[in-house]
Amino acid sequence: MTLTYDWADTPAATREEIGGLPAVPPTFLDESLASLDAAVRAGR
Repeated sequence: MTLTYDWADTPAATREEIGGLPAVPPTFLDESLASLDAAVRAGR
């Protein structure tokens, strides 16, 4: 399974406003995948 975030269409003004991309730290991506994995394994 792969989780991706596509920032290609994010306007430059938005990128500057949030301090660059990705807008979340790498640990958030790991936690997001772990949460998705747990939900799938639990049958939710």
